[in-house]
Amino acid sequence: PVFARGQAPRTNMSVRAHVDLLRRVLDIDTSSLKVVQVAGSKGKGSTCAFVEHILHKGFGVKTGLFTSPHLVSATERFRINTEPVSEELFVEHFWWIWDKLYEAGIAFDHDHFPSFFTFFTLMAVRIFMQQGVEIAILEVGIGGRLDSTTAVIDNLAACAISVLDYDHTSMLGNTLTQIAGEKAAVMRDGLPACIIEQREEGLQELQRIGAVVGARVRVVKSLKKEPARYSTVRLGIPGDYQYDNAALARAVVLELLAAGQISGYAPTGESPASLTSDSKWEDNIQGGLQQTRWLGRCTIMETNDDASDEELTRRGELVLAIDGAHTALSLKCCGEWFRGDVLATRPRHQTALMFNCGLDRSPVELLRSLVSGCGVSTFDHAVFAPSDSAKFVSPQRASRLLANNLTKIRAYFQDDFNYTIPAEDLGVRLCIDGAQELSSALQWSLLIANVWARLAAAEGIASPKVWVCQSLAHASKHLMEQSASAAAQDQSSPATAVLVTGSLY
Repeated sequence: PVFARGQAPRTNMSVRAHVDLLRRVLDIDTSSLKVVQVAGSKGKGSTCAFVEHILHKGFGVKTGLFTSPHLVSATERFRINTEPVSEELFVEHFWWIWDKLYEAGIAFDHDHFPSFFTFFTLMAVRIFMQQGVEIAILEVGIGGRLDSTTAVIDNLAACAISVLDYDHTSMLGNTLTQIAGEKAAVMRDGLPACIIEQREEGLQELQRIGAVVGARVRVVKSLKKEPARYSTVRLGIPGDYQYDNAALARAVVLELLAAGQISGYAPTGESPASLTSDSKWEDNIQGGLQQTRWLGRCTIMETNDDASDEELTRRGELVLAIDGAHTALSLKCCGEWFRGDVLATRPRHQTALMFNCGLDRSPVELLRSLVSGCGVSTFDHAVFAPSDSAKFVSPQRASRLLANNLTKIRAYFQDDFNYTIPAEDLGVRLCIDGAQELSSALQWSLLIANVWARLAAAEGIASPKVWVCQSLAHASKHLMEQSASAAAQDQSSPATAVLVTGSLY
């Protein structure tokens, strides 16, 4: 009976009333838990990680972090002092909540059982309170107004809003003004709300709502701009755009210090309204920023496993540059990071792209943004494959989404090109076992591959190497084979640098 992530309970209750009901059943009182809440479309997870590391590494605060999604294990969503909780602690709290809901008759009540995300939100605050966390950092799931992280907070210390972009538009709206209206719900009367400098449409609406609510709004500039000391600091998470997220985290911590919210540190008496100059805590803050780690964001992993040169040549070596970018703006930044940071130190490597996105997203828009960051010609190969855990979409909705995307794609290229068969003349090939009929997921991957080939053709690349594989595992195997073949022909090109991005979970 656990609903899909983000799905509302089948009840006329508001999210707040529903969460309040569940908290009464579970006897969860969060009034003693000091919380920093972070909303936004792009960079909110990284901002959370920066806040977490500054507080724990720089000021010795016992921190709790609740974030999403996870990469490998659900325990990654719950961190204490920068480390995921143990499986034992996870299981203990999961079953405690389940048993309480069962005893109350809610475990199989489709009207009132919490969604996946709400269940985990309740788990997070219970774990943090039981473990004696001093400050919890909660990353909003979707939006803010209808998010369970907003509904569960009784003691907000500060909030932050990162860059807004067009994401989850079916739920949040199609304009930055509408999206800002949903995100702005995290702001509270009299409390600090730090907002990163961004596009005027969204920023103006955030400021307007902040004034109506009575929040103490601070608009924060990138650390690349101020203070001067940070312009050459290397952050723990790579990528130039991370200086926005780091600036937001620094502003939040300065607000906490100013208000005396950090145990053992008296109120600073400094006005955090001016963030342009160094504070007396700058060394603590900088140390936390430099020690921050956030897997899945600008992460580089190698597959050499300490293997011998002979073994690497035989099987192929991959350098995986992984970034979970899945909005247009994020993908542009991701492409810039790959072209700049990754390839600058690997000039002799072959290159490849591994990409997927959901049916509810526009592949032509996302791939155009990636291309604007690095160019099609950056890649020697491109592989497209469905994820191994695709979200359920009804056949009717899938058909509507596919039709909408085909309309957008044909409008962009201004043609009636057939995207449902491999564009072999443009270099698109199927790499699947046997002559099996293509599943709907593979048909979607084929459409994305054809879009990529069309973008390559527009850049004058006559026949790019574009492959559709039946799974991400098969895509990885295919790229290792290609890497081995390239290494056998040219010993000076020992590995393939692969940009792994998009919605791959």
